[in-house]
Amino acid sequence: MPLEIITVRASPSSTPNIRALLRRLARTPSSEEYGITLHERMPRETGDISVHLVRASASHPASPSTLGLQVADALREYGSVDHGLWVPLIDLDDEAPGPFARSAPSGD
Repeated sequence: MPLEIITVRASPSSTPNIRALLRRLARTPSSEEYGITLHERMPRETGDISVHLVRASASHPASPSTLGLQVADALREYGSVDHGLWVPLIDLDDEAPGPFARSAPSGD
């Protein structure tokens, strides 16, 4: 599933305003097709907030979503924004052998 990550480096005093803004954006009709999670960098005093948008669709879009662009644009008021679109590199649940394949825990 595609993942959009939007990160803002803001003043810690902006965090309440950013949370309120993101709550409003998460209630818009365009947000209904996404799983949305918010993350803060620890320690919280950094002011860094990351928004993760996971699309329900398995297709790999060529560009960020309208919602992602809206979030990134709104966050620019608070600081420097990084916005990236990520797609799966490999499926860790795949049974194929390789350096990233999961192995069953040993009974040792």
